Amino acid sequence: MPINIRHIRLHNQHLLASKFKDPVEVVKSLVAVQAQDYYGAKWALAQRTVASSDDDVEKAFADGRILRLHIMRPTWHFVAREDIRWLLQLTAPRINAVSAHAYRQKGLDQSIFKRTHRALTKALRGGRELTRAELRLVLERAGIDQSRMREMIDGLKRLEDDPLSVLVKFPDLWAIARR
Repeated sequence: MPINIRHIRLHNQHLLASKFKDPVEVVKSLVAVQAQDYYGAKWALAQRTVASSDDDVEKAFADGRILRLHIMRPTWHFVAREDIRWLLQLTAPRINAVSAHAYRQKGLDQSIFKRTHRALTKALRGGRELTRAELRLVLERAGIDQSRMREMIDGLKRLEDDPLSVLVKFPDLWAIARR
């Protein structure tokens, strides 16, 4: 009997018959779910549950049980809150190594990353959440040139790769989770 690879893939991706009642269970099972397209990623989670709605997925996200960050490569992924630290320890060295050349080409160095990290950690301390515009203002006050928006974006990615402080993207807010 020939192997039906299509069926195996659909089964392993929990698309044929799901046993999951909660979108967080789906994320835990898959370890990470690409979430560059936020709405498409939410739909993908709901498709893998018995009866989750968009509101259920949104609630898990809003409650911080599902987080969105650059964990596997420089693109967004959903991960379960309890998996962030070990995933960062596993993936951050490779992401930083792959990104090092691009950072150098943009003139980004350790001093910029340290200033960005320090400013954002201070601004987000104590559970504060800031919009992208508010983060820009924080970085401007820290002397980071806002005409080079990539500095901010790369600084945010770099901060996420620090296992001690994790920067998390909510739909329109950023927050930092500390140990």
